[in-house]
Amino acid sequence: MIEDDSMPKVYRILKMAEILINNGSFVKSDLAEKFHVDKKTIQRDIDVLKYYFETLSENYKGKLYYDKKEKCYKLKHIYDDELTKNEILAICKILLESRALNVNEMNTIIEKLEKKVYPKEDEKLLKYIIGNEKLNYMEVKHRGDLINILWKLSYAVKKQFLINVKYRRADGSVVERTLEPVGVMFSDFYFYLIAYLKGKKKDYPAIYRVDRIVEWNITEEHFKVEYNKRFEDIEFRKRIQFMQGGNIQTIKFKFWGESLEAVLDRLPTAEILEKKDGKAIIKAEIYGRGIKMWLLSQMQFLEVMEPKEFREEMKDTIEQMLNNYI
Repeated sequence: MIEDDSMPKVYRILKMAEILINNGSFVKSDLAEKFHVDKKTIQRDIDVLKYYFETLSENYKGKLYYDKKEKCYKLKHIYDDELTKNEILAICKILLESRALNVNEMNTIIEKLEKKVYPKEDEKLLKYIIGNEKLNYMEVKHRGDLINILWKLSYAVKKQFLINVKYRRADGSVVERTLEPVGVMFSDFYFYLIAYLKGKKKDYPAIYRVDRIVEWNITEEHFKVEYNKRFEDIEFRKRIQFMQGGNIQTIKFKFWGESLEAVLDRLPTAEILEKKDGKAIIKAEIYGRGIKMWLLSQMQFLEVMEPKEFREEMKDTIEQMLNNYI
């Protein structure tokens, strides 16, 4: 077929698209010579293809970009199951803000995510956007490696294998435990293993900070969980604050702070019973002792109403706090 300046524009664009779709590449000056047109014409064709691949094509979604190293144009195929640059940015922001991993583990993950961004110009932009946060990243104090143990613990949860651990308590003492792991969760800077102590059945599991597990060994001994008593991560998370153990209870409190929405987001089981004179009466089912810390953080804009014992406990705590300033 003769390729000259009389060749229709549509043919040039189709040939260029065919090259890209088949994982090929092209150089602007080579195409200009091949089709007997100037480079400005080829650039206009490239602009059309960029728009097509990014916004119109249903069969071949992708990003047409210039590879500076190889000095040619290429197509980065984008599939529905691949992360977009917008999604990668959001993930990087969340990871950095979490402070959950040490510097080495965090940098490894962030750098892998950065390399997923195409073209290189957008990768550089991403690095610029998160560069300051990455440079000033503050890891948690324990500085231990966690990625490997998180996978192993999650595997033990799935397979229902008993785990032998040596666990360092907050006071520094080390205890040995044989655990029935039922979940691995993250909250407020730390990862936690949710587990029952073997041979001591309770209505609620214990909570162990993963970074405080000094030694661990996954056995091949299985434990059984009755289907109707299986651990549900989502239901557990709805009811717990600050990952502190304790009983399940229903509390009722009055709130008149600035953001009622923030309260409902913090306590997913919360239900507004009444709103009057700018105050909301809220009922919530919660798990553990951590709820008291959160309630106290609301300062003078909250009053616990029920249960009576918990209301008295809150009152005693506030009086003790007041004595610190006398």
